[in-house]
Amino acid sequence: MTPVTSPSEPVNGRWLWGMVLAVGLLYFWGLDNIYMPSNGDEMVYAHIARLTAQSGRWLPLVSELNDMRNTKPPLLFWQSMVVSGGGAYWQLWWLRLPSLVYLGMVCAGMSLLLHRWLGEWRTAAWAVLCVLLCWGTFRYGRPYLTTAPEMFWYSLAPAYLCWRSADPQHGAVRNTRSEWWIWSGLGLLTGIGLAYKSFALVVPVATGVWAMRLLLQPPLTRRDVWVSLAQTAWMSVLAVAVFACWLLLDPQPQEVWREFVQRENAGKLNDNQGYWSWLLSWRGSGDYITAPL
Repeated sequence: MTPVTSPSEPVNGRWLWGMVLAVGLLYFWGLDNIYMPSNGDEMVYAHIARLTAQSGRWLPLVSELNDMRNTKPPLLFWQSMVVSGGGAYWQLWWLRLPSLVYLGMVCAGMSLLLHRWLGEWRTAAWAVLCVLLCWGTFRYGRPYLTTAPEMFWYSLAPAYLCWRSADPQHGAVRNTRSEWWIWSGLGLLTGIGLAYKSFALVVPVATGVWAMRLLLQPPLTRRDVWVSLAQTAWMSVLAVAVFACWLLLDPQPQEVWREFVQRENAGKLNDNQGYWSWLLSWRGSGDYITAPL
């Protein structure tokens, strides 16, 4: 019996995209099941979203759990309130569907970038398969509480840089009004990602974006380096400003400051059980699973 392909023959592009479609459909399997692989805190945040929807107001967030009300920015909860029709269609399938939409947009953007770089779709299909076949993506790419939304919004600035890098002349650092408008828009879009998770994430996002600007663009002069730094800093300021709207709109900003800023963010930087102690320790990944969230 002759094999379909020999080791020296590339897999047909149609077969690859067929596998991508099949794996994509697998992500819809069991989407309304409470026992599907997910983050253990998912139901806590679904509870907050449901009670907030029942209150008839967007803010403040509502919860019956002590100190579990402002542990995430409101955009995560507003998303569920919108897709559920203000709580009229309260099924897990609806709550989790936006996560798949975001994951699909990330895969589509990655495919377009690879096609722009390489001029063919086969590599893009392999890349999407690698992402979707990862257990971590399957577990965290479907639940209501997921990283897919911020992954999409945070990737827009790097995607813009990658898209421009295909044309070195166009990708040069420019201190023009149009370029500043572009980075202003990217700052506002990045702020949407912060409004899903935390203002603190602006630090790794901005650092990564600036590093990409230095690596992907043509040889830079000292002036170019400072212009790129200023544009990245301006993007970061606008992103944090979008997040700060939460404190301006919430009728109880002092509670947001106490629960989210002080306890959920600054509180995790302490020496006993915070981010830095786990990052700098020699404990393995198995120990990290039991680390305090």
